[in-house]
Amino acid sequence: MQLLLLWFSYQLQYSSAGCRFEDVDGFVREVCGDHDTEDAKIKCPNSEEYYDYVTATGHKTKFSHLCSMDPFFYQACGAFPFTTKRISDSAVYLCGFYVCQHKKSRRILSGIKVEDNHSCDGIITCTSGVDERDCKSLDVDYFVCNNNDKINKTLICDRQCDCKRCEDELDCNGYDYGFRCSESNERIAQILRCNGIDDCENGSDEMKCFRCSNSNKRIARKFRCNGIVDCEDGSDEKNCPTTETCDTITPLTNYTRCSPLIACHDKSDQTNCSDSNLVGLECKVGGYLSTVSTQVICNSYLITNQRNVYTLWDKPVCDDGLDMTCMAVTPTCYVHKHTLCDGVVDCKGDDADEAAVVCRELLSIGCFRRVLHRDKSLPLPVSWIGDGMVDCIDGRDENLLLWPKCDYGAFKRVVLNSSFCDDVYICTNSEIKFVSLPFLCDRINTCNNENDVCQASHNAAVPLLRSTTYRERQHLSYCLPGLLRSVEYHTAGCSDTTYPEIDILGTRANSLLVPSDKQDCSYFYGESYVFMTCSGKCVNATCPVKAIPSSGSCPTQFRHKTYSLADGKSLTMVRPSRLGFKVPNLFECRNGRCVPYSAVCNLVDDCGDESDELECGNNIVCNKKSTGYNVSFLPKCKKCDGRIDCADLSDECNGECSRRVIDSIGLRISSFLIGISSLLLNIVTVSNNANTLRKVRRINVLQNRMLIVLIGAGDGIIGGYLLAIATIDYYYGEEYCHNQFSWLVSRECSILGVLSTVGSQVSLFSMTVLSFIRCTEITTKLSIPRIVDKKGIVRIVLLMSSLLTCSVLVAILPLLSLFEETFVNAVYIANNPLFVGLVPKQTLLKVISKYYGGKKNFLAGITWRTIRTLVGSMFTRKYGGVKFRLLNFYGNDAVCLFKFFVLPGDPQAHYSWTVLGVDFTSFVIISASYFLVFAKTSKNSAVFKSQSLTIKNRNRKLQRKISAIIATDFLCWVPFITVCVCHTMELIDATPWYGLFSIIILPINSIINPLLYDDLIFRTVRSVLLKLISHTKANVATSREEQNNPTASTQL
Repeated sequence: MQLLLLWFSYQLQYSSAGCRFEDVDGFVREVCGDHDTEDAKIKCPNSEEYYDYVTATGHKTKFSHLCSMDPFFYQACGAFPFTTKRISDSAVYLCGFYVCQHKKSRRILSGIKVEDNHSCDGIITCTSGVDERDCKSLDVDYFVCNNNDKINKTLICDRQCDCKRCEDELDCNGYDYGFRCSESNERIAQILRCNGIDDCENGSDEMKCFRCSNSNKRIARKFRCNGIVDCEDGSDEKNCPTTETCDTITPLTNYTRCSPLIACHDKSDQTNCSDSNLVGLECKVGGYLSTVSTQVICNSYLITNQRNVYTLWDKPVCDDGLDMTCMAVTPTCYVHKHTLCDGVVDCKGDDADEAAVVCRELLSIGCFRRVLHRDKSLPLPVSWIGDGMVDCIDGRDENLLLWPKCDYGAFKRVVLNSSFCDDVYICTNSEIKFVSLPFLCDRINTCNNENDVCQASHNAAVPLLRSTTYRERQHLSYCLPGLLRSVEYHTAGCSDTTYPEIDILGTRANSLLVPSDKQDCSYFYGESYVFMTCSGKCVNATCPVKAIPSSGSCPTQFRHKTYSLADGKSLTMVRPSRLGFKVPNLFECRNGRCVPYSAVCNLVDDCGDESDELECGNNIVCNKKSTGYNVSFLPKCKKCDGRIDCADLSDECNGECSRRVIDSIGLRISSFLIGISSLLLNIVTVSNNANTLRKVRRINVLQNRMLIVLIGAGDGIIGGYLLAIATIDYYYGEEYCHNQFSWLVSRECSILGVLSTVGSQVSLFSMTVLSFIRCTEITTKLSIPRIVDKKGIVRIVLLMSSLLTCSVLVAILPLLSLFEETFVNAVYIANNPLFVGLVPKQTLLKVISKYYGGKKNFLAGITWRTIRTLVGSMFTRKYGGVKFRLLNFYGNDAVCLFKFFVLPGDPQAHYSWTVLGVDFTSFVIISASYFLVFAKTSKNSAVFKSQSLTIKNRNRKLQRKISAIIATDFLCWVPFITVCVCHTMELIDATPWYGLFSIIILPINSIINPLLYDDLIFRTVRSVLLKLISHTKANVATSREEQNNPTASTQL
C-alpha cells in the first residue's frame, strides 16, 4: 500500500509539472521538467504515466517504468540507436524491439529481439513472455553466453550484440574479433572497449583510454574528438589529431579489423580486412589503397555523447566516397549504386532496383564493378560513363575513348549506339552546355532559361490556384478575400476543415478554409488540388495522397528526421514549427522521394517517376508511348481543343477526338463517286471533241471545240484530284491524325493543291471565253464563218496557251520562294520537343526573343530566312541540325485546297480575294453572256413565227441548256463567295467546311459540264436514265399487281 501511495505521489508530481513536446533521440516525447536535468521525466503516450531512462549496458537501455497504454512500444523507439534495427511500420513491431521487464531483476530494458525467430531460447526472460512468443519450436540449438544466458545460434555473428558482453560476435568465419582482458582468458567485443564501463572484471578494457584533464572521469573513445564537449574542461576536444581516426585515439589490433561490430565512429576499424569474405570494395583511404568491409557500405548511423545528444555520421570511408554512393529506389529500399541493374532483386517485394531510371539505357559492354560484384562482369548504365566516379575495377567507365560517343568538344557525350546520334539544344550562359532532345522541355530547368523558351513555344502558362498560410491556417485562394468573383465556380461560401484526420502525438492537423460545396476540381492545382480532393470537396476526383509520410519515407532527403506516433500504432515524420511539431505537407513518391503538396498535381513531374501526377484528375498525359520524349502533363482543358500540345499528339488524337483526311463518311463516299464520275465523263468529252477536230472546216467551230476540250480537261483534273483525296484518306485512315503535319507540309499535298487550282481555273476561264464568244456570235450581225487556216489555228493555240498559263500562274505563285514572306503560314519541325505541331511565325519570334534576349525592336521586320537561321543556331548542326518544313498556301487543310477562307490580318488575304474576285467576274461574264444569248434566241423566236419546228426545238433546247449553265454556276459560286465573305468578316468560321466545298460544291460542275457541253454524252446519259426509269416503273407495276392478286401469283 505504501509503495502504491509513493507511485501515486510520483505521478501527481509530474502530472502537474509543465510538460512540452520535444525532440528526444529523434522522436517526439512529452517531456516534463528540464530535459537537461536528471529530474526530467517523459510522459507515456495516451496515458498519465511517466518514466525516465538511462543507458544500462552497451546494448540495452534501462527504463524506470513500463508504459501500460503503449501496445506497440513507442516508448522503446530510438533507444540505443547503435543496436536498433531499421525502423518498421509494422503494427506488431513498431520500432524493431520490444520492451522487456526482466523476471528476476525486474529491470525494464529495451533490446529483446522479436524478429521472426524472436529470442526463442526456451527460457522466458521477460515477464510478458514476448521473448518466447510465437516460437515455432522449443527444440533450438543454443549458444551459451558467459553469464549462462542462452540465445539461438542463428543470432551468432549477425552483427548484433545478443549476449551481455557481445561474445556472440567474437568468433566469426574463423577469425577472432574479441578483446582479451588482461590476466584472464575473458574476451569482450571490441565495441565495448573504452566505453566508460568496466566490462572486464579487472577493468583492463578501460585502461589507456582517455581521461578528462581535471578529473579522473573516463569517457568512451567514441566521444573523444567528435566535436561535442563531454569533459567539463573540454579536454576531450583539445589537441585532436589532424586526421581523426579511431587508431589515433585508441590503437586497433589486426584481429579487430572489420569486426562484425563497428567499433569506431569513423568506421576506420572496417579497413584492411583480415577476412577476405568481408571485403566489399577496394579504394584509397587516406591516400593509401585499402580493402573496406561490406558492412560500411551505405551505413550511416547516429552517434551520441554522454548527454544523449545524437549526431548523424554519414561520412564515407573511401576518399572518393564510393562506399556511401547510395540511393533510395523506394521508401524502404536503400541500396548502393552498384547493386542497380545487376540482375539481382535487392528490394524485397518489387524489382525497383532493377527498374530504376538508370537501367533504361545499358551499354552492351560491361565491366567488373568495384562494389560487391567484383567477380562478375555486368552491363553499365550510360549515365555512369564519365560521371567522375570510377565504377569499374579497371577504370574503363571513365575512359571515354572506349565508349560510343556523339559529337565533339563541349557537346561530346556517351550514347548506346553512335550510329543513332542526334543534335542537342545549346545552353546559353550556363555551366550546363547542352540538353539532349529527349530531356528538352521536361519542365525541369536544366540550363539557364530553358523553361522560359519552352513556355514561349508551347504557350504553356497555367494560372495555378494557390494556398496561403495566415495565422497557422491555410486558405485556398478560392476562399481568399477578393477572389470569389475571379473564378467560375459558385458556392454558398467557405468552411473550416482539417487535414489529415489522424491523431499524431505532439502535432496538430492543418487547419483549412475550403469551399463549402463540392466543386469541379479540374482547374485546381498543387496544394489547392490536394486539400480540395483530400477534404472530399471535389466531384469525381480522389485524393492523390494515399498516406502520411512514414518513418521510412524520404530516406535520402531528410537526414535529421523527427518521428512521432500516429494513431497509436505507426510512425510518421513531423517537422518543427513555431507552435510545436507539424505534420509535413509531403507527398511520398513511388521512387522514395518526397515532394511538398505544392508540387503535387501541378502538371510537373517533380518526383521523377510521374507518381505525383498520375493519380490526379486535373491533367492529361502526353507521350505515353515510346516517342523518345519524357512523359509530360497538360491541363485537362487542353484535350480536344483543336490545338496540338503533346509531342505525340495524344491530346488531339485519341478516342474522344481525332481527324481523318475526310472526316465525314458521306464526304468520303461523295469524293469517290464524284471523282470517278467526273473523270470518266470528261475523258469521254475530251475524246469525242478531239476526234472531231480534223473534220471541222470552220474556224469558229474549231475554237469552240477546243474550248470544250479544255473545259473537259480541267474538269477531268478535278475528278482526278477527288479520287486522289479519297485514296489518301483510305491510305491514312485513322492514323492520319498522327501523320497530319507530315502530310500538310508534304510535296504531294502541294501538288494536289496545284492540280485542283489549275483544273478549276482552266475550266472556269475556258467557260468564260466560250460564253463570251457564243454571245458575240449570236448578238452581232451574222457573217460568213471563216475557213480553218494557219492564222486562225495560231490564234486558237495562243488563246488556249494563255488560259493554261494564267491558270498555272494562279496555282504556283504561292509556292515560289520569292513570295514565302506572304504565303508561308508556319513551319513544321519534326522530332523536336521544343516545337510541337505547326509553329507560326509569331511563336518562333517569341522563342527567339526568350533565347537570345533581344530588345523589342530586335525582331522588327525579320524574315523567314533569318528566323530559320536563328532557330537553327539554337541547336548543334553535327547531325543535320533543325530540319524546317514549310507550311505553304495549300497546307491549310487536309484536302489541300486553295486558301479561299482568309481573315483580314492574313498575309494571303489580298491574293485570295484577288483570285476570288477574278472568279466572281468570270461567273458574272458567263451569266451575262448566256442571259444575252437566251434573250436573243427568245426574241428571234417571237419575230420569226414561221420558223420550222426543227429550228424552234433547237432554240428551246439551247435556252434550256443556257438556263442550266446559269443555274449551276449560280448555285456553285454564289454560296461559296457568300461564305468566304462571312468568314473574312469573322461572322462565321468556315474552316471546317473546306471538305464540303472541295468535294461537293465546287467540283459538282465537273460532272454537269460534260452534260451541258457535249450533246453525245447528254443523249447517252438521258437514254440510260429513261431506260432505268422505265424499268423501275415496270417493276413497281408488277409488284403492285402481285400484291392485288396474290392468288394468281401463287398459282403461277
